Amino acid sequence: HTFFFSRDGWTIIQQGMNDTTSYARRYHWLSFSLKKESFVDEPHAAIACDVKVRPLNLVAKESSAVRSCSLDLVKDKPQHLQKYFEMLKDLKSFSMTNEHFPRIKKALSSAYELQPQSYEELLLVKGVGAASLRALALISQLVYGAELSWKDPCKYAFAHGGKDGWPYPLNRKRYEKSISLLEDAIRQAKLGRKDKLLAIKRLRNFY
Repeated sequence: HTFFFSRDGWTIIQQGMNDTTSYARRYHWLSFSLKKESFVDEPHAAIACDVKVRPLNLVAKESSAVRSCSLDLVKDKPQHLQKYFEMLKDLKSFSMTNEHFPRIKKALSSAYELQPQSYEELLLVKGVGAASLRALALISQLVYGAELSWKDPCKYAFAHGGKDGWPYPLNRKRYEKSISLLEDAIRQAKLGRKDKLLAIKRLRNFY
């Protein structure tokens, strides 16, 4: 993760790797682009990746009802969720092994005790991870008819083409123009001369 701060705002660049496919995704967060300062409602300024998939997108605006239902479910008594978990076990499309369920139930019991007041607070509960959120989302859809989003928000990361010719040959003019624009931005930034020279050197090494 990389964090950039200024008096006016902040930027985060976060990258994750899928161990199965070996593909990486890069997430860009900008403070001024957050909707109502929400970290769970379309929070990313951009998501870059070389491939598209069909993810369960819980931060899509279409998933707002799912987030709301999930919060209501964890604030209700944990035993009420038991019958819903039994339904999930019978679903062929629900690819989760039985050993996940005890951990999910333990995490959701902790959430019930804490009574989170927002989806962001739910994410901060210890033990609540991808499996718990996925289970809550599917229960929200099955029981309450809440809409799930399977939309992949990523954009392809190849802005200039690849040096190996894939997915298309490298566009050197566009490549050099991008470097020039970044160099101009560095020169106009409120940095000392030494910092500017170091930034430009790092930029050249990067490209």
